[in-house]
Amino acid sequence: MYVEGRYSSNNIKQRLFLLCSRSLNLGGHVCQKMWNDAENNLIIPGELAVNEGNNLDPVFTLVHGAGAQGYQKLQSEEFTRFHDILVDYQAQAYILNQQHINDFISAITQPCGPVEAAFSYLKTQANALPVGVTTLDQFRTTLKSLWFTNSNGFRHVFVGEQFQHKVPNEIRYKGFQNWYQYYTEENRPKVIEKQNPPTFVMDKRPTFIRDLKFKWRGKSKQGSTDNRMFVGTSPSFELALFTTCLLKGRGIAGGVHPPPGPYRTTNCDCTIHVPGIGDSTVEVKTVENQNGKINGTQR
Repeated sequence: MYVEGRYSSNNIKQRLFLLCSRSLNLGGHVCQKMWNDAENNLIIPGELAVNEGNNLDPVFTLVHGAGAQGYQKLQSEEFTRFHDILVDYQAQAYILNQQHINDFISAITQPCGPVEAAFSYLKTQANALPVGVTTLDQFRTTLKSLWFTNSNGFRHVFVGEQFQHKVPNEIRYKGFQNWYQYYTEENRPKVIEKQNPPTFVMDKRPTFIRDLKFKWRGKSKQGSTDNRMFVGTSPSFELALFTTCLLKGRGIAGGVHPPPGPYRTTNCDCTIHVPGIGDSTVEVKTVENQNGKINGTQR
């Protein structure tokens, strides 16, 4: 994962990833609409504080009082259902609770939210949606298929996966790209071991951290030397953004799954206007396997 920041007084560009098969622009103001409709995004730093210090204090701290609504947002239906699935994945021999998945998808696809904004946009993009998907209810089935059904996409991106690494011969982890998962794991004893403090980039939307390096359950991350995560974003916003990028990339490819062999990677520019700052363009990458499943994302 790579981050390069490019800024000017009127334009902010986060180039988050390199080496992809195609680069697309999510036009039509869809990113602004998804951002505006994500009512459970936490306000930084008014509702969620970030600790950049090289100390034992938590990276993320929920802010209480003074009108802060962070606690109420984390008690919302979408965060509560999100947490249920994270807990399911923590079990040593996890079995996904299909009711939890259905409840989560229902919570993030409520009318007037970021997922509905994404769906409305994708309906205008040729070949982006599966044939016959014309309603939000049908789109819920598409989301379940992309992220959960015979797919490790959700687990990789939002939870993290441990696996047997060959050289050196040890258990490592990959994925784990979500701030809320880090927040919940950090509040459990002896689960997170912070090795390098994060650099917090807050003049972007979404805000994000980089340079964070940590052991998770005693295991190091595969390949990458640090972790990068959006900060304070709701699960509905992140899932809407990543799904839009993947399906627009599929649409450009004619609506077909990638052939056996290399995965299809797609970079998408997503612009959000920030009052007092200008336009913030975030580039995200999605990875799709030959079965048409989310195989990973990066910020």
